[in-house]
Amino acid sequence: MLDLEFDQEQELLRQTVRDVLARHCPPAVVRQMEDDPVGYPASLWAQLGELDLIGLLLPDEYGGSAMSLLEGVALYEELGRTLAPTPHFVSAVMSGGVLAAEGSDAQKDRWLRPVTSGEAIVTPAWLEPDDGFTPRGVAARAVAEGSGFRLSGLKRHVAFASAADRLLVLARTGEAAEAVDLFLVDPAAPGVSLRQQFSLASDTQYEVALSGVAVDDEDRIGPPGSGWATWQQVLEPGLVLLAAQAVGGARYALEITTQYAKDRWQFDKPLGAFQSRAHYLADAVTALRGRAAGPRGGLGRGERAAAHVAGPDGQAVRLHDLPRHHRDGPADLRGYRLHAGLRHPALLPPGEAAAADVGRRPHPRGRRGGRPARLTAGRLSSAHRATHRAVCGRSKVQGFAYSA
Repeated sequence: MLDLEFDQEQELLRQTVRDVLARHCPPAVVRQMEDDPVGYPASLWAQLGELDLIGLLLPDEYGGSAMSLLEGVALYEELGRTLAPTPHFVSAVMSGGVLAAEGSDAQKDRWLRPVTSGEAIVTPAWLEPDDGFTPRGVAARAVAEGSGFRLSGLKRHVAFASAADRLLVLARTGEAAEAVDLFLVDPAAPGVSLRQQFSLASDTQYEVALSGVAVDDEDRIGPPGSGWATWQQVLEPGLVLLAAQAVGGARYALEITTQYAKDRWQFDKPLGAFQSRAHYLADAVTALRGRAAGPRGGLGRGERAAAHVAGPDGQAVRLHDLPRHHRDGPADLRGYRLHAGLRHPALLPPGEAAAADVGRRPHPRGRRGGRPARLTAGRLSSAHRATHRAVCGRSKVQGFAYSA
C-alpha cells in the first residue's frame, strides 16, 4: 500500500514553515489583517516567495518546485495552524494550477512565472448569488464580440480581489451544462467594480460586478468550452489542501485547549482531571485523527493497526484492500474484527454484536456511571461512532442507531 506518511524532508518542510509563520504571522498580525482591504501582510508573502513556498506545487520550468500533494499537505497544515492570511490558495494553487494545466505559452510566461514567485496575484471569480457549486451555478455570460468577448455578471466571495493583478473569471459561453470558459480579466478594466464583503471569518473577500467587460480571445484559457473541466481538474486536489488546512487549525485548537485544561485549576485540581472534560478531549482526539485521515489517505500517524481487519480464518486483511462495497457497507463485513482490540459491533455476527461489550466508557453526562456501555437494542456508543467514522468513513451503520 502506498506510504502516505511524512518523510524526513517533509517533516523538515513542515518545521521550516512553522518557524517562518511564528516570526511573520503571530496572532497579532492575523488580527490586524481582519477585514483589511488588502488582506495579507506583505512581509509574510515576500518571505514565502524567498523560500520558494509559493510555487511549491507549480512546474519547475516556470520557477516552481514541482512537489507532490503530500508536501502541499505539510504546508497547508501549518498555514491552518496559524490561520495565516495569504492568497496562496487562490493564486498559487487554483489560478496557478489552471494556468499550468491549460494556459498557452504566452499566458504562462506572462502570468504563471510571476504567480510562482509571488510577484503577481491571480484570484478566481467563481461563485454567484443564489447559485450552487455545479457548472449550472455559473450564470455570468461571455458573449462573443469581434475578436473577443463581453463579460457580464455578478461574482461573490472573490478573495483578495483588490490586491489581484488579474481575476480568473468563470463565464458561460453556451447553453450546455458545462459550456463554461475561463478568462483572465483586469480588475481595473472598464466595467469592473469591486465591493468589499464582510463575513464572520473577517477574511478579505469582494463582490465583483462585471458590466460588459471587454476581453480579448487571447485572455481565454484553454480550448473553447473546456473551462469547467479544467476548473474541476484543479479543484479536486485543491480541496485536499483545504482539508489539510482545516486539520491544522483543529489540531492547534485541541493543543491549546488541552494545555488550558492542564493549567486552569478549579476545586484544587486542573480542569483536565474532571472526568467529563477528559472525555470530551478524548473524543476530540479521535475525531481529529479521523479527519486527518482524509488528506493523507490513512488513519493518521500511529493508527495503521486500526486499518486492518481479521477475517474468520484469522488472516489479517487490509481494510483498503477489501472490495469497495465492503468498505462502504459494514454490514457485509460480519465475521471480521478490527485489530488492536477494537471489536466493532457492526463487524460482528448478529448474535455476538447484540451482547458485545463496546468498552468501559462512562457517559459524559454521568448517566451511566462507570458501568460498561453495551450495545443493547441496536445502539452504539459515541466512542465507537467515532471509531467507525475513522475506519469506514461513514457516520451511520446499517441497522444501528447511536446512543445519545
